Order: sequence, then C-alpha cells, then structure tokens
Amino acid sequence: MLEETLLRHALSMAYAEAEIAFAENEVPVGAVIVYDNEIIARDHNRIVTESNALRHAELSVIEKAAQLLKNERLTECHLVTTLEPCMMCSGAVIWARIKSVHFLSEETRAPGLRTLLALPNVNHTPQLYRHRSEEWDAPSLMRRFFQMRRGEEK
Repeated sequence: MLEETLLRHALSMAYAEAEIAFAENEVPVGAVIVYDNEIIARDHNRIVTESNALRHAELSVIEKAAQLLKNERLTECHLVTTLEPCMMCSGAVIWARIKSVHFLSEETRAPGLRTLLALPNVNHTPQLYRHRSEEWDAPSLMRRFFQMRRGEEK
C-alpha cells in the first residue's frame, strides 16, 4: 500500500489529468504510475485527439513507465487512476504485473478490472483499492462530461 501522503498526491495528479482530458473533450480519465515513492508517469485519455481507441490514460502511463524503467514488468509500480481500468487496460495491468491499482470511480457501464480478476486462472492479481473522495469527485466529473456530450448530440 502507498503511504497516505503520496497516495493523496497521486490521486490529485490523476484527477488533474482527468480535468485536462475534460477540457480537451476527451472522456475524463487520468492516471499516474508511482514507483519508488515517486510519480514517474502521468497522462490522460487521448482517444479523440490522437484518433486512436488505444490511447487510454492507463495504457499510456504503463507504456511510459516501462520505457523509463526499461522493463515490461512493473512489479514494484502502483497505478493510480480516476476510473477502474476497462478490460483492455486491465489486461495491460495484469501482463505488466502492476503491484497495486488505486481508483476513484468504479466502471459501471462495462466489465472492468474487478470482473477480470474474478475469472479463474488469472496469472497475476494486483492489490485493488477503491478510494472515495469529496475532494476528487471523479464520478461527478464523468457524469458532467456525458451530460454535456448528450446535450451536444441533440
């Protein structure tokens, strides 16, 4: 488990990335990777701006951390994200062998990391932590984004 002060800082940075995504008209998800008590990667969704369905925040920070550490195995890294990783990002978490995942909002529209980890024979199970915060209200940010998007579609 991450030390409380570091965890709060990482949650704050992930939420700041989600706010950047919101401002860029991206689904507001932000993520950071913590390694050796330091944030070594941070990013937000860039699906629309890069016209690439793979540019999820979690995939981006996993890729950045692997490049920085020069290792595809991130066994001592912690992923901190505003939304429970989707199935695609969950696969990356498992294959990279991320030590723990901390998230602010549960994935309710599709299967996420909790669903994947419930399957038999998963080769790696990270520690999983759901954090509730009035300070960083990721569920509200997500609702506002989709309300705004639905309003534009009318």
